[in-house]
Amino acid sequence: MVEAAAAYLASEEVEIGFLYSGWAQAALPHKRLPDDAPWQITTERVTLIVQPGLRAVPDGEPVSVGVPYGSRARLILLYLQSEAIRTNSREIELGKSLHAWLRRLGIPIGGKSMKDVRDQAERLSRCRMTFTIK
Repeated sequence: MVEAAAAYLASEEVEIGFLYSGWAQAALPHKRLPDDAPWQITTERVTLIVQPGLRAVPDGEPVSVGVPYGSRARLILLYLQSEAIRTNSREIELGKSLHAWLRRLGIPIGGKSMKDVRDQAERLSRCRMTFTIK
């Protein structure tokens, strides 16, 4: 995953990566938590709370998708924040397909890459993140 982050930052389209300063103080979990469990981390300067989001289920109760975790979620956040700053827009172009987006992220296509990125993207898009600055 370090190689993917380096490849993304080294691409000709990306001059520099941007990340909210709160991420320097707090981070997403490294490993998967139970899908209904929130994540909280407190440091000297910031508290981060990540609440899992819900997915609608036809003819049933909504299902918790869990909080984002791991290096793929971090890379997606780096990409989204950098692109928002670079384009000066809240709307981020991911690409015409998941393959195109993986290429932009510098993630090799194959194995579990597509499944993992799709899972972390859903977790990120459905969760609620709250930073409290002390």
